[in-house]
Amino acid sequence: MPRTIAEPPISLRKSDHVEVETHGDQFWPPINLENRMNKTHLYVDTEFNGFAGELISLGIFEPLSLSTFYSLVKVPENPHPWVLEHVLSKTEGEEVLGEELTRKSLWDFTKSFDNVVFVADWPEDLGHVAMLMCGPDGFRPSIQFEMKLIKSRHQQLTNPHHALADARDLGTWAHANKFLWI
Repeated sequence: MPRTIAEPPISLRKSDHVEVETHGDQFWPPINLENRMNKTHLYVDTEFNGFAGELISLGIFEPLSLSTFYSLVKVPENPHPWVLEHVLSKTEGEEVLGEELTRKSLWDFTKSFDNVVFVADWPEDLGHVAMLMCGPDGFRPSIQFEMKLIKSRHQQLTNPHHALADARDLGTWAHANKFLWI
């Protein structure tokens, strides 16, 4: 039996940063807008020592409060030549926090938000965040979070290959392009 499609929406309602079409009291397409509006999107970028390499730095940006998190986790003993030139040259003079202090600081930072969604434009960024959200013994803090991978086209990077600058650029781009409600 063929599925029937409801008639198209007849009005448009604006709500903060998203345009939602409505038909009577129904959203089109059907979404749980209340659930989406209560989420905090934390835009993430990481730098690492080559593909699938060890984590070097982590940057996070929340565009509504302008909150940021940054950690230089580790300077690799044998950095990839590209990483040495394009990434590590931007971290000179920064304090190395190490993985454990980064983990604890990330947990503390994340606890200050409700319904966290980590958003990145590269899968490895989310992988590194996921590993930091677990302790070395497999323990994880009692923080509920989601992860979303988006396809970005932000080309105007303020300081390419610095994790915090890239996270800020991604969040600013996503906010301007209404990706807050993903």
